[in-house]
Amino acid sequence: MDIFAQEHAKYDAATTLVHMSRQVLEPYDANNLRKIIRNTLYAKEPVVVVDELKKRRMLQLQKFSFENIRDYIGTDCAYVPRDLTNSDVLKQQSRLRIPTDFCKANIEPILRKDENPEDGISVTVYDSEGKEYLMKYKCWTSTGSCVLISGWKDFVNYHGLKEKDPFGLWVFRHAQTDNLCFAVTGQLDEETLIQIKKEGILM
Repeated sequence: MDIFAQEHAKYDAATTLVHMSRQVLEPYDANNLRKIIRNTLYAKEPVVVVDELKKRRMLQLQKFSFENIRDYIGTDCAYVPRDLTNSDVLKQQSRLRIPTDFCKANIEPILRKDENPEDGISVTVYDSEGKEYLMKYKCWTSTGSCVLISGWKDFVNYHGLKEKDPFGLWVFRHAQTDNLCFAVTGQLDEETLIQIKKEGILM
């Protein structure tokens, strides 16, 4: 059975149990139900399901189509391919470090006067499917590092990201709101990258 179908089946089963909790069962039926619940709680399969879901989400991130984020991109769009570092995926860090030269060349010039990266700027981050995640873009003057925080850990966990995973980082002004946005997607193939540059989408 497909992983997502299994998850849907579990949801249906849980809903049924909620309704059954209001019913009085015969002793034999009640005993069998307790056995099923006990076996389900201590089964090892849910761990495998979680791992498979994360693996699938990671693959979805890599199978990136630019069309999934095209409509969000307004102006000042820049892109850089990268590989995740160990510190990018450490739970203790909970941040994605953005290359300093990329920040100076592509982010600093497009910031508005009311946007102070030292205080932190609330941003929307899109994944390869166009799903939104709320994060903050922040620069630390003590180290000169700029990062995405406050939501990056959830992004890593959801997609099952690991050290050395390739990804593409985008920054742009939103087409409708003009807010500062980012996208963390799979990397572009050379043909698509050339086409996007020809269209004048990238700075």
